[in-house]
Amino acid sequence: IERLWSPSSPQSLSPHAFKAIMSRFKRRFMGSGQQDAMEFLAVFLEGLSEDVNRVEGKKPYVELQDSAGRSDAEVAEEYWRATHVRDHSVITFLFTGQFKSVISCECGRSNTTFEAFQAVPLPLSQIHERTMKVRVVGLCRRPTRRLVTVRTNALLHDVADALLGEEDSELSCTFSLISYSSPYITERLPMEEIVTSVRPEQQLTCFLYRHPNPGAVCLFLLHRRFEKNPRYFL
Repeated sequence: IERLWSPSSPQSLSPHAFKAIMSRFKRRFMGSGQQDAMEFLAVFLEGLSEDVNRVEGKKPYVELQDSAGRSDAEVAEEYWRATHVRDHSVITFLFTGQFKSVISCECGRSNTTFEAFQAVPLPLSQIHERTMKVRVVGLCRRPTRRLVTVRTNALLHDVADALLGEEDSELSCTFSLISYSSPYITERLPMEEIVTSVRPEQQLTCFLYRHPNPGAVCLFLLHRRFEKNPRYFL
């Protein structure tokens, strides 16, 4: 912490040494595997609070009374004093709050409690839309790049509708995947494919064509130079 707030400290610090020390006390944090950051912080605060706890020896048991219609401020203060009887440290004063919980029954009686906490888990907001980069090729045009925003559960058919909305009504399209590490087409996708199946490292390419006659076969030909030179994929 002192190095982080020092005027001469670098812009970033590596926490390798700090994590190594934590691993000595909590073996589940050993190694380079992915760990839960919130769990790590909770364990760290708990251990730090215990080290500077002014309550030594066996911690006393505190029996808490029902709220019995008392004010929230009075009940919360009672629970706060009970917390300090067992855990009296600067960490508790700085990082501990209280959750209010009310239990009611059909008889009309209720009881209010205030439980101590040091971390509050919050759900991440769900993203309902996805913006996709699509390469549009065909009709003797220079390849272009388009941004299309669709729902996260949309199909490629919806992407096609968004792309063809400003085009000629007689146009159709087909989709293929092209990996960034190779300019070759790796997979042709059906229109029923969900957009989440397209990974970030894959390039979604749309090939435009006009409606063929009934029974006709569409054949897409790519020049060898077009395949090998990535600059043709704008």
